[in-house]
Amino acid sequence: MFYPINNKNSFPYSTYLMYTPYVLLYVYLYNKFNPKGLYLAAYIVGWSLLFVAFEWIAVILHVFTYNNWIIFILSPFT
Repeated sequence: MFYPINNKNSFPYSTYLMYTPYVLLYVYLYNKFNPKGLYLAAYIVGWSLLFVAFEWIAVILHVFTYNNWIIFILSPFT
């Protein structure tokens, strides 16, 4: 396992609250604006950077503790 979630039990439901509203917003805005071409690429890259930032904040707040993993290795694949 690359990271234990909530190993200190300080934020028991934070992972649900942290990701769910933004994923729903991502899908809603995608359906509303229906980006194509370069706008689609910018849309995906922008949201990917936003989610990496959320993950980074979670690491700072000790929601996630990575073991032998660097968050920026994941960023191109989010």
